[in-house]
Parts: sequence; C-alpha cells; structure tokens
Amino acid sequence: QQISEGEHAEIEKGPLLATLKSFSKKTSKSLSGWSPPDLLEVAGEGEALDELVALARFGEQHVVLPSTEWITIIAFLGKATGGERPIGVMGAICRTILKHRKGAATSWCSKKAGFWDCAVSKSSALQAALRRTLRCEIAVWKGEKACMMLWDAEQFYDNVALDEVAAKAVEMDFPIVGLAMAYQAHAGQR
Repeated sequence: QQISEGEHAEIEKGPLLATLKSFSKKTSKSLSGWSPPDLLEVAGEGEALDELVALARFGEQHVVLPSTEWITIIAFLGKATGGERPIGVMGAICRTILKHRKGAATSWCSKKAGFWDCAVSKSSALQAALRRTLRCEIAVWKGEKACMMLWDAEQFYDNVALDEVAAKAVEMDFPIVGLAMAYQAHAGQR
C-alpha cells in the first residue's frame, strides 16, 4: 500500500493480504518459527486475518513490535567468489509490516536522492566506479589533471552508529513509523 509522505493510512485487510501473498514461499522462518507465507497460510482470509490486521495496526499506532520480533537470526550464505555473507532474518510480522509500508520509503528515496547519489535503487558500486573512472579519463583526454580516491566500504555498515543514522533520517523527513520499527528490529538481539 503506497502512502504519501506525511500521511499514514491505516492498514487494511485487502492490501495486507496482497503483501503476504507477495512473499516467496521459500522465505526464511524467523526465530519464532514463522515466515510471512506461514502467516498467510494460517490467516487465510478469515477471522485470523482480522486478528493479524489488528496486531499490525496496534504495532503501527503504538510504534512498537512484539518482543519476539526484536530478535534477528543471522544466517550465512555462501558467495560465488568464496567466503560467506551474513544476512539477518527478522521476525515475520516485522518483515510483513515493513514490506507493506515499503512504498513510503521508496517515495521518499525518489524525492530525496540526489542525482549524484550512488546508493539508490538500480545502482551498484561497479556502476559508480565506472562512472567516476570515465570522468577522470575524459578529464585527462581534455588535457586536465584528474585524481580519484577509492575507498573500500565493504564493511562500512559495521561501523555506522545506528542512532546517528536515525537522527539524520528524522532530520530528512524519512517516514517515521517504518524507521522506528526497523530501528527496533535492527537494534534487537542477534
């Protein structure tokens, strides 16, 4: 369900059901043993779905997740180039609500991201590096001097203070409810 910046429409049964259906059946189970497809299977379209909608609404109205959603399982996936990549498997309810409200974050990104920003949808580190390298090559070709500094930020997010990111997000009018819920899940136990 798309919501505009500054607005926060209440979660409705039909759109929440559509969000649950959008998850792959192979989606990982959380620590509670549930995945969003499991919620769909149990909730169906009956009374249990009404209860799930009520829970999601309560969570958003009070900007709080159930305590079981604060624990993230860390799983390690093998990389094609060798080594492993850790991923966090958040709670099923948290994943459902955040995916349901993804439109607000996407809308914010499209309005706030600068033309120079490389950390946006459909961009990659390779594209950014190639673009910068091309600018240097063109400068040299034109007889100008060029310099480029490259910084390997592979472990960048391990060194970012979550409070600082949240404060900057609030300053930049990021959708606050999604931010608060993601913060709770990210700051929880692993």
